[in-house]
Amino acid sequence: MAVLCLGKNNYDIRMESFVGLEGKEETLVDFRGLRLIGRERFLNGSLFISIDMANDILIFTRFFTFENIGWVQSLYSLNGVPFCEFVENFLLPYADPAYAITNLPNTSSSYCPLSKGEYWIINGMTNTDKWVSYMKRGLIRLTLQFFKDGKSVGGLEIVGNIIDRIS
Repeated sequence: MAVLCLGKNNYDIRMESFVGLEGKEETLVDFRGLRLIGRERFLNGSLFISIDMANDILIFTRFFTFENIGWVQSLYSLNGVPFCEFVENFLLPYADPAYAITNLPNTSSSYCPLSKGEYWIINGMTNTDKWVSYMKRGLIRLTLQFFKDGKSVGGLEIVGNIIDRIS
């Protein structure tokens, strides 16, 4: 017998740090112009993309939780997911750009390809409503890297704190 839980989650995430990562030889996807601002820790600033983003860009992610011994890698990761698939299946559903003032597209068809240029975000936040119904409380870390022709061309690292939702 299988049981399916369709309950809503009861947690939020507070972004604790955001770091743009440089590429191995060159940084073509540059998040270093983004910062967390204010008590609410909203994401603000600009990101610069020096290439058109399409399926020749592969996404690799690593997800970590903070345990008593330090950062422990989770089973959740992505290994070489094409950019368009990443946008449609992960970025738009779980980091919905509708929760920010931005010039980034809000549909997957507008993302593929994503033209090179400068993109900005004002008061970006993460909405956890579409996340799994249970998430362990505490610190989490996500590292996301973009690869072109087998070489890292930039990325980002986010540390967040999963906290109980205040009703």
